[in-house]
Formats: sequence, C-alpha cells, structure tokens
Amino acid sequence: MALKMYYYMKILKIVIVICLVILLAFFFFLGIIIYSFRHPSNIKEGENLYGYVYDCNNNIPLKGVMIFSEQSNCLANTDSLGFFIFSSSNLVYKSKYLIFKQTGFKTDTIIMYKLIRNNRLHRRFNGENICIKYLK
Repeated sequence: MALKMYYYMKILKIVIVICLVILLAFFFFLGIIIYSFRHPSNIKEGENLYGYVYDCNNNIPLKGVMIFSEQSNCLANTDSLGFFIFSSSNLVYKSKYLIFKQTGFKTDTIIMYKLIRNNRLHRRFNGENICIKYLK
C-alpha cells in the first residue's frame, strides 16, 4: 500500500510540473499576442517615408510644398509631381506627425500613425496621397 501511494505521489508531482509548464507557456504566448496588438510592429526604423501632395480642390500635384516633422526638424520639398521623400537617415520615424506648408494653402498637420483593423498601429506615408486646401 505504501509503495502504491509513493508512485501515486510521484505521478501527481509529474502531472503538476507538466500543468505548470503548460500554464507558463500559455501566459508567455498570451503576452506575445497582446504585445503584437499593442506594439506597431510594422513600423520599422530606417524605412523611407514618401508620398504625393495634391491640391484638394483640383487634384493637381503641388510643387514646393515644405514638409517637416516637429521633432527632428527634417525638411523635404515636393517636386513637380508633388512627390516627397524622407530618407531613412532623416530620423523622421521618431516623429508623431508631419507638417505640410505651402504659400496660399492651409498648413496641414497629419499624424504619422493610424489605427487599422484589430487596433494595430499602421505607419502612414508609404506612398499615400495627401491633399491640402487653399486659404480662404
């Protein structure tokens, strides 16, 4: 009887250890899942930010629009096609928003990230079209 009880206790200890390992693995993967929904994993340091700036009223590309960030003070200007690019060396990725300025147009401030499905953050300016409006 004592020998039987000894084996039952040994089996019980093994089952408890296995349950603890499974529980730890569950919480580990749960943490990874929660982190992936909260952390903007698709935002990578060193990527170029680029896009096109248009007149909202006429849908015409705007040349010479000054674009800069509030934190890194990097500056880019649009070309004749309204195209702008911040290279990875500009450190724009640390900014919260970009500011678009053009004489005769309203200054526009656009947040760098937007929420997409599943409450994930998505970095903007991956070729996005931006339009700014005339001053009235």
